[in-house]
Amino acid sequence: MVKSTNQSLSSLYSLATLGSTTHLSTVGSKLDRISDSDGEEEDAYEELLSCDEAEEEEEQYQPPIRFSGEPLIHVPAPDLMQKYMLPIDAKLAEEILNHRHRVSDRIHGKGDLLVVVGPRRIRDPYQAQECSRWIPTMACENIQLCMRTNFSSKYNGTSASFEVGHGLPSTRELLLEMASRLPLVGQTQDLLSHHYFDDIFSMSLVSSSLCESQLHREIASGIQFPVGFACHDDDTLYSEITYNHKLQSCFDSMSASKNPHHFMNITKQGLVAVMGTTGNEDTFVVVNVTKMCFSQIDEILAKVGDRPVMIDVGSLGNAEYESVETKLRHIMSVHPTVAGVIVESGDEYDLPTEAIENTPKLVKALAQMV
Repeated sequence: MVKSTNQSLSSLYSLATLGSTTHLSTVGSKLDRISDSDGEEEDAYEELLSCDEAEEEEEQYQPPIRFSGEPLIHVPAPDLMQKYMLPIDAKLAEEILNHRHRVSDRIHGKGDLLVVVGPRRIRDPYQAQECSRWIPTMACENIQLCMRTNFSSKYNGTSASFEVGHGLPSTRELLLEMASRLPLVGQTQDLLSHHYFDDIFSMSLVSSSLCESQLHREIASGIQFPVGFACHDDDTLYSEITYNHKLQSCFDSMSASKNPHHFMNITKQGLVAVMGTTGNEDTFVVVNVTKMCFSQIDEILAKVGDRPVMIDVGSLGNAEYESVETKLRHIMSVHPTVAGVIVESGDEYDLPTEAIENTPKLVKALAQMV
């Protein structure tokens, strides 16, 4: 049956809209032939159909793919890495458990004052190793020293750099070696990598940028050691309104983390499942006082009330040391139940920097304040 010119044009247009860009040029030339033909449109139409059928399999339209569905890097399950690839020995596991108990005791007002020392971000393994050897040299009575292990995403050898296949095992190996020297404080950042390290840390911190995250609150409710929520970081601008808002968010995070939760996550075997937590009673708030005057400190501590709190004093250069020590003496006099102090000790540990010289002085001063 011979189709009319209008019917042919309509059918061909429908075929053209389903074809690829290359095929559209072929369809266009065929359309021109049909428009100029006198009674030969059927032959042109049949020719175009045969052309379309021949190229259909090769040039079918493919929608853009956001997730390929294929893994780019195969990562071992947490259980495999913790138990077989890089296991923790029984002696170290017992020491870490004892450290956790001592941290928990201090969170609830008993035991030695916690002093968390270390760089704000670890940049390379050499820096981390040197810092873990240096901190125990400051040991003194009434003080429990811990090392902060917040890895920078600029370091390509850690899990924070997204070099996951190499980063997870290399980071775990580094942490195991440092944990044999002193208690470690982790940084709860993403929602999965903590499964690979949660048997090494004695305490963990959540940055101010994540303290309002419901997912991190749920994760904290299932972590087996104390977790602190920071309301301000040194690298963010200080605003009294923002600070008070973040402080309330930290209180909400503490309250939420103490309760049971159910949420989707991966198990130690790497399977997707609905996880159930029982709640974490060992939570606290981290207050940064580097940009506060005494009246602001008193106001913040009054809002904290009887909640567990740690004081972040930032860096310890010569210009800041006297102010930091004066603030801590004031805080310890009006709020003696402070759980601990966080000190940024700089990035260099093989040179006599200002922070390296001032940190031991502050630790000794804190031992006298307790």
